[in-house]
Formats: sequence, structure tokens, C-alpha cells
Amino acid sequence: MKIAYEKGLSVSSTINPGGITADQRVKRSKSSIKKIIKRCDKAKNEYFDIISDLHTLLRDCDDLTNAQKLEYCESERNFMKLYLKNALVKTNLLLEN
Repeated sequence: MKIAYEKGLSVSSTINPGGITADQRVKRSKSSIKKIIKRCDKAKNEYFDIISDLHTLLRDCDDLTNAQKLEYCESERNFMKLYLKNALVKTNLLLEN
């Protein structure tokens, strides 16, 4: 601490070298949470569009073989997992605050 005073630094700047207060950390984390939520929403929308397209294809296309239908179903399932994963991330972030 003595060295900090000799250099003209305050005690808080030596303890918190970035000079970031607790309020600034909260604001920073809230802004980063908002960015994450935006990304999750965008990803969810994209995944939902893909899921809808795959489901429409499966429902309306009569000339698919069983193997092709299985592949499309597996793809649809994987995109559903991604969709739900992003929904859970958003929900957990909102519940924390």
C-alpha cells in the first residue's frame, strides 16, 4: 500500500487495478447478458425455420424412401435440440437476474 501512495494511486485502484466498480461490473454483465439473449433469439429463430422446413418436407413429400425420411427426422431432431438448448440458455440467464 505504501508504494501505491508514493506512486499517487488510490487504495481502490491497487485492489481493483481495472478501476471497475461493482456497479460497473453489474452493468457490464447485464449488457453481455443482453447480447447473449439476442444471439440466442436469433439462433432460435433460425433453428425454428429449419425445423419447420424439414417438417414440411417430411409431411408433404411422398416420394422419400424410408432411409431418407429417417435422415430428415434425425436432422429435425438435432435442430430441435439446438433450439431447446438456446431457449434454456436464455431462460436461465433471465431467471438469474
